[in-house]
Amino acid sequence: MTRTADATAAAEAMSAADTTFVAPCHEEDTLVARAEKRVRHARGGVHGVTVRRGDEMMAEFRGRSRGVGSTRPEESA
Repeated sequence: MTRTADATAAAEAMSAADTTFVAPCHEEDTLVARAEKRVRHARGGVHGVTVRRGDEMMAEFRGRSRGVGSTRPEESA
């Protein structure tokens, strides 16, 4: 389960995800991944991670989350 930085927000759990591999990587490659919450809606959101080698996209991960438990993280643990 992931928690948001906003202490008043509900905890979220990933409900579905998929990964698209665009190009092959090699052991000596330097890869950089950037993750972000792309969309937030009433009870969940869409999250994405883009993996790059320089300017070239190597892979894209997209996950969908749903809110779980209380809106106060200490109550849903």
